[in-house]
Amino acid sequence: MHGLINRAIQAFVVSTYGEERWVDIMDTADLGFDQFEAMLIYTDEQSDKMLKAMERFSSAHCRRF
Repeated sequence: MHGLINRAIQAFVVSTYGEERWVDIMDTADLGFDQFEAMLIYTDEQSDKMLKAMERFSSAHCRRF
């Protein structure tokens, strides 16, 4: 996936939930980095790991309400 898309997702999470939540998501994704570079291409596996980690955190957030 193009890094610009991943970077936009990162910006959304940080602006909505904060930097700490983003770091938690990336720690869970276990990619070895915590920032996406807009001009790089990432494998589908890397993007999937990030999205699955995001899903876990968003599901936990929704259950609190």
